[in-house]
Amino acid sequence: MLKDLLKLKLTKNILLVSSGNIFAAGLGFITLLIITHYLSVEKFGFFNIGITTIFVVSIIADMGVDISVIKFISSSLGKNMEEEAKKFFHLGLFIKVITSLFAAFVLFLTADMVAIFFFNERSLSIILKISAIGIVLRSIYMYIKSVLYAYEFFKASVIQQLFIDIFKLLLVIVSVYALTFGTELALGIFALSPIIGIFIGYLYLSRVVSFSLWKGQFTEIKELFSYSKWIYLGSICDAMFYYSAIYLLTFMLSSEAVGVYSLAMN
Repeated sequence: MLKDLLKLKLTKNILLVSSGNIFAAGLGFITLLIITHYLSVEKFGFFNIGITTIFVVSIIADMGVDISVIKFISSSLGKNMEEEAKKFFHLGLFIKVITSLFAAFVLFLTADMVAIFFFNERSLSIILKISAIGIVLRSIYMYIKSVLYAYEFFKASVIQQLFIDIFKLLLVIVSVYALTFGTELALGIFALSPIIGIFIGYLYLSRVVSFSLWKGQFTEIKELFSYSKWIYLGSICDAMFYYSAIYLLTFMLSSEAVGVYSLAMN
């Protein structure tokens, strides 16, 4: 009987998350259609370079923490060790904030050099600087989302994603008709949108944990990374394999080539 109930709960959660992701993907697709309509191929290429940079650097700054906290928090909750779960939540949040801020700071400072010397595109500098802001917000959002999964707040994670995509769609529509729509504005909307997800996640998680500073021991960091190191390495390899084409096209050809490639991929 208990086994059947668990299966039913698992099935309902899978259906909830899957249907939410499909609907959110639809909203995201509509948003991209609007952006591609109002941006030139070259500008859409710049936009995709910015989005790709946010994704790739966020993965690098993650250090495998997102997957690890799901394992450690859910395991602790399964043993009714709520304080242990809170400890890993604070540790993971501390690491994510530090690593994402460091990565964003380095990218922001080196944006001019990377744009000119690596890609020979001076106008890429502002794109990379906007991406730096998006790295911090996306990193924290993805961490909050992982913690919601660990605490089995699946409905909250779906609401997060839907509100983020609705926010992006509405802002893009308003920007197109009320402002001068361009690459920087489009990228800025995508970079800032995770704030909505962070806020929603905070509302749910503040019921079970406090968003306070981590005050633990170095051994706890070692324990977390002992599990996450291979996951992290795999994530890096996946990101390099999936996103490397964007940077190679920028380096060897032009942002317009990236725009054509991105249109085909999307």
